[in-house]
Amino acid sequence: MKYVIPLFLLSVPPTALANSDEPVEKVTVVGTAAPNDDAWTKNTEVFEQSFSSEYIGRQELDEKSAGDIKDALRSVSNVRVTDQGAFSKQVSIRGLSGERVLYVVDGVKISNQGMTHSGGGEGNLNDINTVESIEVIKGSPAVIFDPGASGGIVNINTLQDNTEDHFRGQLKFGYDEGYEKTSQHAGVSTAYNGFGLRLSGSKNVAKGYKVADKGKLDKTLEDSNLIQEREGDNQILDLGYKDKAAALNVFYDGGQLGRVDASYANYQGEDINFTHGSSASVLRTDELKRDSISVTYRLPQLYRFENLIFSYNRSEINSVTNTVENTLTSDTFGLRAELNWLGGDHIFGGELIKDTADNKVSASQDYYAAFWSSNWYFGDLTVTPGIRFNHWKINKTFRKGENKELRCQLEGLLGCLPEQTDSTPTYSLGAVYSLTPNQNVTVNYAKTHRQPSVYERVAFDHFRGCFDNCEAESADNYELAWKYLSDNLFVSAAIFQNDFSSFINTKEKRAIKNQAALELCIQLGKCDPLTGDFNNQERDFFETHIEFYNAKNVTNKGAELLAHHKLSRQFEILGNLSYNEMYSEDPFVGHQSRPWELMTEATYRFDNPDFRPWIKLNARWVTDKPEVKQVDGFDAFDLYNLYFGFRYKAAKLNAGVRNLTNKVYHEPYGALDGLGRSYFANLTLAY
Repeated sequence: MKYVIPLFLLSVPPTALANSDEPVEKVTVVGTAAPNDDAWTKNTEVFEQSFSSEYIGRQELDEKSAGDIKDALRSVSNVRVTDQGAFSKQVSIRGLSGERVLYVVDGVKISNQGMTHSGGGEGNLNDINTVESIEVIKGSPAVIFDPGASGGIVNINTLQDNTEDHFRGQLKFGYDEGYEKTSQHAGVSTAYNGFGLRLSGSKNVAKGYKVADKGKLDKTLEDSNLIQEREGDNQILDLGYKDKAAALNVFYDGGQLGRVDASYANYQGEDINFTHGSSASVLRTDELKRDSISVTYRLPQLYRFENLIFSYNRSEINSVTNTVENTLTSDTFGLRAELNWLGGDHIFGGELIKDTADNKVSASQDYYAAFWSSNWYFGDLTVTPGIRFNHWKINKTFRKGENKELRCQLEGLLGCLPEQTDSTPTYSLGAVYSLTPNQNVTVNYAKTHRQPSVYERVAFDHFRGCFDNCEAESADNYELAWKYLSDNLFVSAAIFQNDFSSFINTKEKRAIKNQAALELCIQLGKCDPLTGDFNNQERDFFETHIEFYNAKNVTNKGAELLAHHKLSRQFEILGNLSYNEMYSEDPFVGHQSRPWELMTEATYRFDNPDFRPWIKLNARWVTDKPEVKQVDGFDAFDLYNLYFGFRYKAAKLNAGVRNLTNKVYHEPYGALDGLGRSYFANLTLAY
């Protein structure tokens, strides 16, 4: 057996943790920032928080050539990104996924309805090229963001328009061999006398998914295409996709009078092929569209209130599968303000969200909330209480002029989803205690509670909702952490636990639809129920669907260690170690556990002011503890990726090679092998 000493642990000098008598002060740098200074400044903020979070800046997004927002999350500790194809990716934070992971863009929640079947929120329907930074908030500071985000929040900030007079643009061209993907992006921004505009557009075409064991993937695609052909669908499944996106933002900055932003974003995807769960079958979404309109007003100060934000967003997501069209519309109103009062820093706010599903089972869900969170300071102790008042109302919607009684008679329960209400509050309590100027101990508790989303109630395409059998999901969430920060080293160690009294989950269900044909196949020796081999005729024999339901008494617990060491201005090392394990008597829940994983990353920036070259080596070691139990087995693996690039005048090249050893590997509980050795490159031209 090989023993690997984590590179980031070797980088910590023996005296590093002993130098705890020098206080660390927040420093504001004016001028040209050193590489990754923004990420290091974020370490100072994380050090002072009662919960855990990690930051991804624009520089890291460029250097790793992140193809989409979910792809950008791969290096975050205890965040697992599992490929389901070139487009679709399943994201879990501390083992929790789906509606437990909230996506927020510029302070506005993204419709958390799972129409891509790859995690709560439609994160990948936002253009990665317009993103300035991503903050992953782990645990459950749910009071400010959401009542049910027990996994965490992916907080996305788009490029902030410079209010100084300017005109600039950017062209970007990329190729990724792993997905046979070509990409183009163009953007322009300008500002004059407080008024500004930013316009951008992107296009991607991915034709496949490259793995080391091509024969295994070819068989999966061949079997799925054979089933498609039997059902009269001749379109070839290849795990690729095509999409294009456009965004427009206009603003006026009136200084103390405030700033107004109005933006429009459009996404159009087609032929999106993907897998789901541990199944070897490939599914397809013919079209996936999103239109988003946002208006935001930011006011620096009003009386004693500071940083007031008023926002409105309307988002419409449209899905077409086998000519069946489904639409989810979300309207969100938000208000937020800060106040220093009675020796504490307070955040107040409220929101109103209306989600409406328009399909054969129409339904809507209204959500109203008011929240308060604060920091109270008592010497070396900071206490952070908060509370959120929630109200959900679930309605059955009818089209104009529709006969309600006839609809109920024709569709039964599916046509008459009964009205439901819920006014359960959520709350949190955290504390930060300073052991020394360089060391903090933090503790956080949060009560999360959420009603099932509209999609979980009335799921469509390949899924079935739980309708009025749904129960609200409720959990008690705990985190205990120790943090260390000096002028060149940040370390954070945390343990966490989530106790769910009710947990919304999915399971695959089968019902025999052709008993005679199945028995004949068994008699001929072509089918064997004991091994699960049905001669690629599953759809001939069974009605299969994925169903939402409530699991009871689920416990999720785990730990993580994070280190960031700047050995010099040119050389830095990152590393993290994490796992989570989920316990339940329900057999369908355990697949959300994730084994111990170690990730290390070393970056060196050469001292060449003309080209500013750099190189980055990333390594992952994934174990089989806790044991990964899946049908096709699981083997521990190690994976190595190389990134490099340079900048010359207005041109910037970022490139790399993933899976240097061309390892055949399988992510825990994933349906596909991971990508084989493949290169990628992006060229950016600024003007």
